[in-house]
Amino acid sequence: MQNLIDTSLKYHQKDLPPIVNISSVQANDEDTEHGLDSGEIQKIVADNEIGFDEKHADSIFQPFRRFHGKN
Repeated sequence: MQNLIDTSLKYHQKDLPPIVNISSVQANDEDTEHGLDSGEIQKIVADNEIGFDEKHADSIFQPFRRFHGKN
Protein backbone atom coordinates (compact mmCIF):
# COMPACT_ATOMS: atom_id res chain seq x y z
CA MET A 1 0.00 0.00 0.00
CA GLN A 2 2.86 2.36 0.84
CA ASN A 3 4.39 1.90 -2.64
CA LEU A 4 1.07 2.73 -4.31
CA ILE A 5 0.83 5.97 -2.33
CA ASP A 6 4.50 6.84 -2.92
CA THR A 7 4.23 6.44 -6.70
CA SER A 8 0.95 8.36 -6.76
CA LEU A 9 2.68 11.29 -5.08
CA LYS A 10 5.87 11.00 -7.13
CA TYR A 11 4.22 10.77 -10.56
CA HIS A 12 1.28 13.17 -10.19
CA GLN A 13 0.48 15.54 -13.03
CA LYS A 14 2.74 18.58 -12.71
CA ASP A 15 -0.02 21.17 -13.15
CA LEU A 16 -2.31 19.55 -10.53
CA PRO A 17 -1.86 18.81 -6.83
CA PRO A 18 -1.56 15.08 -6.07
CA ILE A 19 -4.81 13.36 -5.11
CA VAL A 20 -4.96 9.84 -3.67
CA ASN A 21 -8.31 8.25 -2.79
CA ILE A 22 -8.36 4.99 -0.84
CA SER A 23 -11.61 3.14 -0.31
CA SER A 24 -13.03 -0.34 0.03
CA VAL A 25 -16.19 -2.19 -0.93
CA GLN A 26 -17.53 -5.58 -0.04
CA ALA A 27 -17.78 -7.88 -3.05
CA ASN A 28 -21.24 -9.11 -3.99
CA ASP A 29 -22.46 -12.06 -6.05
CA GLU A 30 -21.86 -10.17 -9.33
CA ASP A 31 -18.17 -9.74 -8.45
CA THR A 32 -17.55 -13.50 -8.25
CA GLU A 33 -17.31 -13.68 -12.04
CA HIS A 34 -14.26 -11.37 -11.75
CA GLY A 35 -12.45 -13.71 -9.36
CA LEU A 36 -13.63 -12.28 -6.04
CA ASP A 37 -15.40 -14.25 -3.35
CA SER A 38 -18.78 -12.91 -2.26
CA GLY A 39 -18.24 -10.92 0.94
CA GLU A 40 -14.53 -10.38 0.25
CA ILE A 41 -13.30 -6.82 0.83
CA GLN A 42 -11.96 -5.16 -2.32
CA LYS A 43 -9.44 -2.35 -1.76
CA ILE A 44 -9.46 0.52 -4.24
CA VAL A 45 -6.67 3.06 -4.75
CA ALA A 46 -7.34 5.85 -7.28
CA ASP A 47 -5.10 8.80 -8.07
CA ASN A 48 -4.38 11.47 -10.65
CA GLU A 49 -1.00 9.99 -11.56
CA ILE A 50 0.33 10.57 -15.09
CA GLY A 51 -0.45 6.94 -15.92
CA PHE A 52 1.17 4.72 -18.53
CA ASP A 53 0.78 3.78 -22.16
CA GLU A 54 -1.62 0.84 -22.70
CA LYS A 55 1.05 -1.00 -24.70
CA HIS A 56 2.91 -1.54 -21.39
CA ALA A 57 -0.14 -2.97 -19.57
CA ASP A 58 1.12 -6.58 -19.60
CA SER A 59 4.57 -5.79 -18.24
CA ILE A 60 4.08 -2.70 -16.07
CA PHE A 61 3.93 -4.62 -12.79
CA GLN A 62 6.95 -6.84 -13.46
CA PRO A 63 9.87 -6.25 -11.07
CA PHE A 64 12.63 -3.82 -12.07
CA ARG A 65 10.75 -2.13 -14.91
CA ARG A 66 10.93 1.67 -15.35
CA PHE A 67 8.76 3.46 -17.90
CA HIS A 68 9.35 7.05 -16.78
CA GLY A 69 12.61 8.85 -16.03
CA LYS A 70 14.03 9.03 -12.51
CA ASN A 71 13.13 12.73 -12.09
